[in-house]
Amino acid sequence: MQEEKGEFLISNRVCDYAELVSSEAQVGSTFYLFDLDAIKSKIISCFNAFSSDFDKITVAYSYKTNNLRAITQLARQLGCCAEVVSGAELEMALEDGFLGSHIFFDGPVKTEAELSLALSNEVNIQVDSLVELSSIILLYKKIQVKPKVCFRVSVGYENRMSRFGFSSDDFLDGLRILRESGLTLSGIHFHAGSNINDPKKYIYALSLLIDKLRDLSGLAPPNEPLILDIGGGFPAESFDSTEKVKSISEFSGEICRFMKDNSINLDKIELVIEPGRFFVEDNGFLVTRISSIKTCENKNIAVLEAGTNLVRSIKSWYHPIKIIQSNNTVSNDIIDIYGSNCFEKDIFCQSYKLTSQISVGDMVIIGSAGGYDIPSCNTWTRPSPAILGIMNGKIRILRKQGSVRDMRYLCCNIYDGVD
Repeated sequence: MQEEKGEFLISNRVCDYAELVSSEAQVGSTFYLFDLDAIKSKIISCFNAFSSDFDKITVAYSYKTNNLRAITQLARQLGCCAEVVSGAELEMALEDGFLGSHIFFDGPVKTEAELSLALSNEVNIQVDSLVELSSIILLYKKIQVKPKVCFRVSVGYENRMSRFGFSSDDFLDGLRILRESGLTLSGIHFHAGSNINDPKKYIYALSLLIDKLRDLSGLAPPNEPLILDIGGGFPAESFDSTEKVKSISEFSGEICRFMKDNSINLDKIELVIEPGRFFVEDNGFLVTRISSIKTCENKNIAVLEAGTNLVRSIKSWYHPIKIIQSNNTVSNDIIDIYGSNCFEKDIFCQSYKLTSQISVGDMVIIGSAGGYDIPSCNTWTRPSPAILGIMNGKIRILRKQGSVRDMRYLCCNIYDGVD
């Protein structure tokens, strides 16, 4: 099943473009490749699915998943809003041209400077704690800009309540503090988890809020819908090597049915979703080459030019791997695939089944590298790979290859000017 799913997730189209790119000398033999055309299709399919069930739907792209400008600006052009979790991401979203009212500022830590920037740009602030709420109100009194405040509420996470957001008691205290300050709650936010393949997790989280959603008195400004932000977490196709992934339409349909069955007036709700990995994870690939082939204690080993530092989630979730074998000789060998880093556990895959003989220089494509891997990768001992994109059937350079030396000289030399 792993090989079958890998073949599906790394299409012949991607392989053809990868081979085309690898012939360009300035790119190098290890690079990331994004199928921006496929990301566009994913975004459109998400809008279509939720728009068929909800009249008021906002899709906010998650910057923390991958903040490559080609992706964030594509999302904006297709009608997405932005979801950010830090001041740096907030600045990126504003630079990308998002209006403040089209930005949702999440995250458990927001500094005074970040909150000031958010308030002055009329950003939707998803408040995580009473301490943060107090900071917002102090700033409001100081700069006299009314904040758009949503409360994040704590919901179940791995058989316990999430550490993020308001408890039930804090929620009531927060409402009281807002009213005493002459402010109104704009919305409610929760996040049910990551790579969720069961709509019931969203249904459970909504069931905890059912009384609030049925009676919206005191919530949301007059004549405005209540923002109901149900977060992201919609699964990438690669989230599991064996399980069939539910379609985005199934999630939308079940969420809509639950709300209607429980007498929630959808005319008074603006539904917000925050997809990230659903759009990009399966449409980003690390492309590299086999550097050497050897045998050790009766095990066949292929060593790649790239290391697992470029796909840091390799141990956390499934990544399909495809070798573009240049040799047509049939093989039933099993190999282990290692990276280029100088430590024993730099392992991409164990017990990979070959269909034909492999050779040094054969291309290897590691799939599902479009989400969190680029933001969290460490360039370490080798240059940071170039990033390329397939857009309108053409190859575009999104970021040039970096240099370890350049990164080193970004650091200060404390001995400059010292005798």
